[in-house]
Amino acid sequence: MTEVIQTYDCEGIRVSRLGSGLFGSECYMLSSSECTVEPLELHQLFLANQPEEHTGQAVQSGRGHVRVFEHNAKSMVLRRYRRGGLISRWLKSHYLWTGLRNSRPFRELSLLNYLQSQAVPACKPFAAMVQRRFAVYSASLITFEVAESETLGNLLREGRVEDRHWQPVGEAIRKMHDLGVWHADLNAHNILLSGDRAVLIDFDRGQLKAKHLSNWKQANLYRLARSFEKLKNRYGFEFGQQQWEALKAAYANRKGA
Repeated sequence: MTEVIQTYDCEGIRVSRLGSGLFGSECYMLSSSECTVEPLELHQLFLANQPEEHTGQAVQSGRGHVRVFEHNAKSMVLRRYRRGGLISRWLKSHYLWTGLRNSRPFRELSLLNYLQSQAVPACKPFAAMVQRRFAVYSASLITFEVAESETLGNLLREGRVEDRHWQPVGEAIRKMHDLGVWHADLNAHNILLSGDRAVLIDFDRGQLKAKHLSNWKQANLYRLARSFEKLKNRYGFEFGQQQWEALKAAYANRKGA
């Protein structure tokens, strides 16, 4: 039987450690300030909405699947952490356990809390679950869904990106960079557009870096430019120097920068 063993606060995150009685196994529920759900109820919420349990309703996003569901009249997105690259053939969703604060969901939740506190247009975190079994763990993260939004990648592919869209995209990235936040996978599918607003998502493996250095910022922008080129080569939509210069101009001239 699952029970709450310990609850404490760590770096602005409420941590609840759950025990199931199984040797070498424990579960951690990580709650943001937006989450008021009790630990055991939150545990069930995660288990009930795993993408593997709803294959017909899951949607493809990045490396794996996410599940969109309703909770207390609010739309939520659950993303299960999955590996990319060659190692994913053997370890699709398991990571080496080196402590809770080193786990990917704890680091991402902490970074998202920081971005929210600084009014950066990023996805709003709700909670995370970390399940440890001996020396490895698996995890999931729940964020609030961005209403009436689509990825920049999908809009580009369908030819629905307008000149006005580049302004909020450039400004959002610049604001993130001004705070010293490096996005590990800045690409067209991790930028959502909702009306005239751009929202950055998927901060897994994101880091805080020296604000005054520009090399990592330029590398981040280069990664984004590469994602545009890859999509353009695959789908043949219109994207050229004019669009890229519009994004860079918005980045350079962000209001309040």
